[in-house]
Amino acid sequence: SPCKSMEDNALSNSQVTDVVKKNYLPIRVNYKKTSGLDPTLVKAFMEFRRHYRVCAFPTLVVVDKNGELVSNLVGNCSSLTTYRFLTRTMASK
Repeated sequence: SPCKSMEDNALSNSQVTDVVKKNYLPIRVNYKKTSGLDPTLVKAFMEFRRHYRVCAFPTLVVVDKNGELVSNLVGNCSSLTTYRFLTRTMASK
């Protein structure tokens, strides 16, 4: 899956992990098929996706201290793209 590939490649890169450790509080949200789940949980997940503009997986979402969207990166990106995204997002805050 693209999420696993990104985790194994870009998110395990030492430069990326250093930036994350020093500047971010990482939280992982895993997607699971919604059939058979509590409708309240499904609704909450859909609200989360809408609020943070998650339209595909994987998506890296950066939020501010109030939980508002700062930026997001969609797709299975390279280590370099991920590193640039994280460092540029830090600089723009």
